[in-house]
Amino acid sequence: DLGGPDPGRAEIVAVAALAFEAGGEATVDRFASPVHPRGAVSAGALAGSGLSRNALADAPTWPEVAPRLRRIVAGRTIVGWEPARVMRGLETAGVVLPNAVLDVRALCELLLHGLPALTL
Repeated sequence: DLGGPDPGRAEIVAVAALAFEAGGEATVDRFASPVHPRGAVSAGALAGSGLSRNALADAPTWPEVAPRLRRIVAGRTIVGWEPARVMRGLETAGVVLPNAVLDVRALCELLLHGLPALTL
């Protein structure tokens, strides 16, 4: 999840990843952690993430969290709801991932064309 004072300066405030076996039958690894931000995070970003300022203050820093994320996603397809924004945030934070990326929202729009709204 990304949060910040404005979209142009968003930074990572939380990370979560699940790794599945081929075919998706079993979870082989999972990881979730808030991330201590380098700067201020807006009240709106906090509300959207469900995190509190105290949780972020006590959280590990991005350099402490990033290696675990890299290990979990290594060689796997990244699947997410509009993941391009998160991938850009990761790149801004110095993590460039060569992984294939699947946008679930785009897939839903293709397969469920004509629905009035697509939200999580």
